[in-house]
Amino acid sequence: MGERAAEIEHVLNTVPERQSIMSLIGIPTRNQGIVFMLLAPWEQRTRTAMEIQSAIEDRLASIPGAQVAMIDPDPLGGGGQHPIQFVLKSTLEYQQLDQAIAPFLAEAKRYAGIHAISTDLNLNTPVNNLEVDRNHSADLGLQMRTVANAMGELLGEQEVNRFTWQGSLYPVLLSLQTRAELEPELLEQIYLRAPSGEMVPIASVARIERGVGAASLSHFNQLRSITMSADLATGHNLTQVVKDLEAIAARTLPPTVQIDWNGTVRQLEDANASMGLVFVLSFAFIYLVLAAQFESFRDPFIILSVAPLSIAGAGFVLSITGGTLNLYSGVGFITLVGLIAKHGILITEFTNQLRDEGKPLRDALVEAATIRLRPILMTTAAMVLGALPLALADGPGSVSRSDIGWVIVGGMLFGTLLSLFVIPTVYTVLSRKGRPQIVPVPSDADLAPRPLEPVPMPAE
Repeated sequence: MGERAAEIEHVLNTVPERQSIMSLIGIPTRNQGIVFMLLAPWEQRTRTAMEIQSAIEDRLASIPGAQVAMIDPDPLGGGGQHPIQFVLKSTLEYQQLDQAIAPFLAEAKRYAGIHAISTDLNLNTPVNNLEVDRNHSADLGLQMRTVANAMGELLGEQEVNRFTWQGSLYPVLLSLQTRAELEPELLEQIYLRAPSGEMVPIASVARIERGVGAASLSHFNQLRSITMSADLATGHNLTQVVKDLEAIAARTLPPTVQIDWNGTVRQLEDANASMGLVFVLSFAFIYLVLAAQFESFRDPFIILSVAPLSIAGAGFVLSITGGTLNLYSGVGFITLVGLIAKHGILITEFTNQLRDEGKPLRDALVEAATIRLRPILMTTAAMVLGALPLALADGPGSVSRSDIGWVIVGGMLFGTLLSLFVIPTVYTVLSRKGRPQIVPVPSDADLAPRPLEPVPMPAE
């Protein structure tokens, strides 16, 4: 492990943007390790982390005896994890499950959307099995519990006490100084006292057998599982890769194996599910506020009629600019619904006022759209110019800011263009054909009696 880590560090030392490197071997299991490379600040380098990863991943993959995967830490926290974590779960035994998923892994390795594929099940891990002769130990009066406790205390590094020194608390571990592998000679040095008082070497009742096995056995939702981890290839979309892997699994996996997702993909699916609920709640909240403002359940439909078209325009702009549907773009979509509703409010409210004054429906709509054009354009210009710095952002975290910016810019431009035509059309269809006229209330002066004026008589 030390030699493999040194070879990885040698490759990382060739990166001019590196700032520091740290290696941890034996984590999380004995035959695994983690190497951290801290890059220089953004303003001191010309390449992004993804570009650096693409430049050295082939050299790291060619290191013999090591399977290297590069992980970009999650900006929202959660530690360093592979973006692709495909869980294959079943009631089969691990050996049978490993054989059942072999065709899927073979086709997944040929898929261009992912690379650096690995699984968390390794049935070839060297293990030492301690076999105890139960009959012989029973003849000597040694119980299995006695043998197990002795081996656990001497080889398991059990904590037997704690002590305080210079303000710090230290554990006392009971253990023999052993190498990574158990040797038969070690058992000859461990003695147990039999009930007869005789000291019996453990080597006389137990022996070490070397073999292979699993370093860890994973479960997912109470089922035996194997997790396939992989990195996303450059230029591929996570959503499309998820669909392709599910299609590969449907072709290659038997009915006894179920599939699931973990890590980033599972968070994305949960976020998408909750995002739909948030959209529904946002529309409902805006609708209720508009209904209370206009004292009508029909006018809010007219105002929000342009929102779906505006969202479609924002999605189109997001696709041509290279953005994706993620948490940040979802925030932009929700913001867009509230912003684009302003155009409908301006036209609908002024049209209602003109109709209350007695103007016909068509004339009121034309005049409202004409007079409210300037404030609509001013609102759109202010929002688009304010969101352009987000859309054209560069530097650390620019990807997330860019998605929000392009959603607002594209949605406002499309929404403004369509609102001048869609809202009057929908108003014509949904609005009431006649509205109550505003009749002025006569004042007291108008109701007071007036003196009669003499009526001139016609001349004879």
